[in-house]
Amino acid sequence: MTGPTIDHTDAHNDRLIRTAADLTGLADRIDASAAGLAFDAEHATTALDARGHGDLSQDDQDAWAGRHADAALAAAQYADRLRDQASTMDAGAAVPDADYAQAETVAAAADLNGILIDGRSLAEHTIADGSPWHTGEREAWDAGEHPAQVKAATVEATGAFTHIAELGQVPFWQLTPHTDANDADEA
Repeated sequence: MTGPTIDHTDAHNDRLIRTAADLTGLADRIDASAAGLAFDAEHATTALDARGHGDLSQDDQDAWAGRHADAALAAAQYADRLRDQASTMDAGAAVPDADYAQAETVAAAADLNGILIDGRSLAEHTIADGSPWHTGEREAWDAGEHPAQVKAATVEATGAFTHIAELGQVPFWQLTPHTDANDADEA
């Protein structure tokens, strides 16, 4: 699924200009994915069975449903933020590229069951082997421009995720609802 696009470019550098309408389109996409997450949370037994996980304990099913419900709420909250941002923009004003990248990241996570994989540990492992085949990756890593680093910075800038790094698991980000407790933590 691709996000909304517009057919005009900035005459100075031929980049796509994103506007309030694009943010609203992404908010609609995020809301649709949030509805799917909420549906799965409400029908966890059926959803898990369809995915081949019908043998999970009730506690595991409840935990799965809880994570999906949280992701649905987080996605809906983010969609509301996008609509608020769009409503305050001047007509024809461009959305900053970083803001749009963050919104696309949340949309992707909402499409992917509320999670995004953190590829930094794999990238670190790949470049640590010293292979001449990975020189470009090492240079990008050292410059802070490796795709895994750029993705991590974008995800973290959204403020919509919690990083999960459990022993024996691939690290990932989970869409997490914004609460008043989050405000207290940030203060």
